[in-house]
Amino acid sequence: MLKIEQTAQQRRCTDTGILWEKTMTTLKTVILLIISAALLCACSGDNEKNGETGKIESMTKEMGQEAVRVIKTPIEKAQAVADKEEKRANEMDARNSQ
Repeated sequence: MLKIEQTAQQRRCTDTGILWEKTMTTLKTVILLIISAALLCACSGDNEKNGETGKIESMTKEMGQEAVRVIKTPIEKAQAVADKEEKRANEMDARNSQ
Protein backbone atom coordinates (compact mmCIF):
# COMPACT_ATOMS: atom_id res chain seq x y z
CA MET A 1 0.00 0.00 0.00
CA LEU A 2 2.79 2.33 0.81
CA LYS A 3 4.20 1.94 -2.68
CA ILE A 4 0.82 2.69 -4.28
CA GLU A 5 0.43 5.82 -2.15
CA GLN A 6 3.90 6.99 -3.15
CA THR A 7 3.22 6.53 -6.87
CA ALA A 8 -0.09 8.40 -6.56
CA GLN A 9 1.68 11.19 -4.72
CA GLN A 10 4.43 11.25 -7.38
CA ARG A 11 1.77 11.51 -10.10
CA ARG A 12 0.12 14.40 -8.28
CA CYS A 13 3.46 16.14 -7.93
CA THR A 14 4.25 15.53 -11.58
CA ASP A 15 0.82 16.75 -12.67
CA THR A 16 1.18 19.79 -10.45
CA GLY A 17 4.65 20.45 -11.85
CA ILE A 18 3.42 20.23 -15.44
CA LEU A 19 0.48 22.47 -14.66
CA TRP A 20 2.80 24.94 -12.93
CA GLU A 21 5.16 24.99 -15.95
CA LYS A 22 2.29 25.61 -18.36
CA THR A 23 0.93 28.36 -16.15
CA MET A 24 4.32 30.04 -15.90
CA THR A 25 4.86 29.81 -19.67
CA THR A 26 1.46 31.35 -20.31
CA LEU A 27 2.09 34.04 -17.71
CA LYS A 28 5.45 34.93 -19.27
CA THR A 29 3.84 35.16 -22.70
CA VAL A 30 1.08 37.44 -21.41
CA ILE A 31 3.58 39.67 -19.63
CA LEU A 32 5.73 39.95 -22.76
CA LEU A 33 2.68 40.84 -24.85
CA ILE A 34 1.64 43.54 -22.39
CA ILE A 35 5.14 45.02 -22.29
CA SER A 36 5.40 44.94 -26.09
CA ALA A 37 2.04 46.66 -26.49
CA ALA A 38 2.99 49.32 -23.93
CA LEU A 39 6.30 50.02 -25.67
CA LEU A 40 4.64 50.16 -29.06
CA CYS A 41 2.05 52.64 -27.84
CA ALA A 42 4.65 54.72 -26.03
CA CYS A 43 6.95 55.01 -29.02
CA SER A 44 4.46 55.46 -31.83
CA GLY A 45 2.73 58.70 -30.94
CA ASP A 46 5.37 61.01 -29.45
CA ASN A 47 7.08 62.23 -32.62
CA GLU A 48 3.84 62.75 -34.50
CA LYS A 49 2.24 64.77 -31.71
CA ASN A 50 5.18 67.10 -31.20
CA GLY A 51 5.83 67.63 -34.90
CA GLU A 52 9.36 66.37 -34.52
CA THR A 53 10.93 64.06 -37.03
CA GLY A 54 13.34 61.35 -36.12
CA LYS A 55 16.90 61.20 -37.31
CA ILE A 56 16.15 58.48 -39.84
CA GLU A 57 13.18 60.38 -41.24
CA SER A 58 15.16 63.61 -41.59
CA MET A 59 18.07 61.79 -43.23
CA THR A 60 15.67 60.07 -45.62
CA LYS A 61 14.12 63.40 -46.52
CA GLU A 62 17.52 64.98 -47.12
CA MET A 63 18.64 62.07 -49.29
CA GLY A 64 15.40 62.30 -51.26
CA GLN A 65 15.90 66.01 -51.86
CA GLU A 66 19.49 65.39 -52.93
CA ALA A 67 18.36 62.67 -55.34
CA VAL A 68 15.76 65.00 -56.85
CA ARG A 69 18.39 67.71 -57.25
CA VAL A 70 20.84 65.31 -58.89
CA ILE A 71 18.19 64.15 -61.35
CA LYS A 72 16.63 67.55 -62.09
CA THR A 73 19.85 69.53 -62.64
CA PRO A 74 20.95 67.74 -65.85
CA ILE A 75 17.38 67.78 -67.16
CA GLU A 76 17.08 71.51 -66.55
CA LYS A 77 20.45 72.13 -68.21
CA ALA A 78 19.46 70.05 -71.22
CA GLN A 79 16.16 71.95 -71.46
CA ALA A 80 18.04 75.27 -71.35
CA VAL A 81 20.35 74.11 -74.16
CA ALA A 82 17.36 72.93 -76.20
CA ASP A 83 15.67 76.30 -75.70
CA LYS A 84 18.80 78.14 -76.85
CA GLU A 85 19.09 75.93 -79.92
CA GLU A 86 15.44 76.54 -80.78
CA LYS A 87 15.93 80.29 -80.34
CA ARG A 88 18.98 80.23 -82.63
CA ALA A 89 17.11 78.15 -85.19
CA ASN A 90 14.23 80.67 -85.13
CA GLU A 91 16.71 83.56 -85.57
CA MET A 92 18.37 81.77 -88.50
CA ASP A 93 14.97 81.15 -90.11
CA ALA A 94 14.08 84.81 -89.61
CA ARG A 95 17.37 85.93 -91.25
CA ASN A 96 16.96 83.54 -94.17
CA SER A 97 13.40 84.66 -94.83
CA GLN A 98 14.42 88.37 -95.09
